[in-house]
Amino acid sequence: MPKNILTIASFFAAFWLIFLLLQNETIHKITFGKISDTWVDSVDGKKLVNAPFKKLTNENYVQWDGVHYHTIKNTGYDIEKANGDYIFAFFPLYPLIWNISGLPPIGMIFINYLLFGIALLILYKIFGTNKSLLRNTPLLIAFSIPTLVVFLIPYTESTFLLAGAIGLYGLTKKKYWIYFVGFFLCALTRPTYTFLMLSLIGAEVFFLLGHKQILSTIKSTFFKLLPLGLGTLTVSIVHKSYSGGGFFKFVEVQKYWDHVLSIPHGIRDWSHEGFGMSLGIIFIIAIPLFAILLLLFYNQLVGSIKKSMVRIFDNTPNNYIQVLSIFYIVGIFLFILLFQGGSLNGLSRYVLCTPFFFSLLFFSFNYISKIDASYRFFFFITLSLFSVFSLGLIDYSTQWNFSDTGMFLTIALFFFWLFQDLSQSKIYKVGLYSTVFVNVVWTAYLFNTYISNGWIFT
Repeated sequence: MPKNILTIASFFAAFWLIFLLLQNETIHKITFGKISDTWVDSVDGKKLVNAPFKKLTNENYVQWDGVHYHTIKNTGYDIEKANGDYIFAFFPLYPLIWNISGLPPIGMIFINYLLFGIALLILYKIFGTNKSLLRNTPLLIAFSIPTLVVFLIPYTESTFLLAGAIGLYGLTKKKYWIYFVGFFLCALTRPTYTFLMLSLIGAEVFFLLGHKQILSTIKSTFFKLLPLGLGTLTVSIVHKSYSGGGFFKFVEVQKYWDHVLSIPHGIRDWSHEGFGMSLGIIFIIAIPLFAILLLLFYNQLVGSIKKSMVRIFDNTPNNYIQVLSIFYIVGIFLFILLFQGGSLNGLSRYVLCTPFFFSLLFFSFNYISKIDASYRFFFFITLSLFSVFSLGLIDYSTQWNFSDTGMFLTIALFFFWLFQDLSQSKIYKVGLYSTVFVNVVWTAYLFNTYISNGWIFT
């Protein structure tokens, strides 16, 4: 545990060191300035310039969705002060935590990272491997995730990660009250009445094909969905208490986001930084998980017919959570692909910054390790090449530059995830630590983009 805490604290300290050093014009000029420009928001619009990083202030820390959470924290769901009823799309738990803390905006960096760190320790405690050879390798791999900046800005990801970690802990320990508290808090943090509810139903149906206990499944599904339903109802009551609010107002205001079922066209994102990460996630994570889900369903379905067939997944708490996590990530991927008209914005954040991705990251090597290394290498090369070629060929792409780093970090994450049995190799260790260092720089770059009000990558 002390070593894990040190790992989490070290990344935070390294981020601050890089971010502060690159505010110095001389240091920036001879280091980062030689490889990339930085975003600024000027009277002429957003543009890239070769300038040192901005200094952090309470004012520039509140950008993008952070503005809405700051508004709710200060004035609640006041439509006039929010300039519209779209404010009801944002859920109340994170602004409440911010309000109770009494901290200025900058102080929330530390609160968010603290919540993230606690969540990470819980998830690693639940799913971290006990194999002595791996030690804390999966935790180190987690710090190569290219979207960690989201846990440093005033978004709900840290709160959702901790609430989800508490719920998953209760699920694995078969302590319903802990599960209830965790998933109830999830429902107060962000809309869970869609993806998480449907994922739970999907997981229940999946295992129903194996044990065929219909009444037991109905009961299990009801109690698993109960905290999400009550949490969503609580949010609705909070919204109803404000003028202009109403029951399930957060559903009504989704019209402003124009989510309509359509064939994806003109593949794009809100930023090139986000685009690279999204493409990497599609080819390296989402599509493979979709294929695995289909394979698992086929195995369950055939296994229910042929009694002699060995099923891949028995209904154990860890296996249940792995299936649930796959459902969640595949559901997010399909929704963004089919309901955003080709825009991939939000995919990287909604996939990588969730307790469900971390559960797969920390536990799934128990399954991956059973696959021959040569097959793993083939999958790695094939999927990585698809990602790189897609980034180079799709019209939205531009010339290769530092903004594409997120994709290559995703590829590196995939490699270290697949080959954890090589973690004692010096090459593996040097590669992993080097990747984490690059991700520290990438995180500082994205954070500077955020406070500079550059193009949205979340």
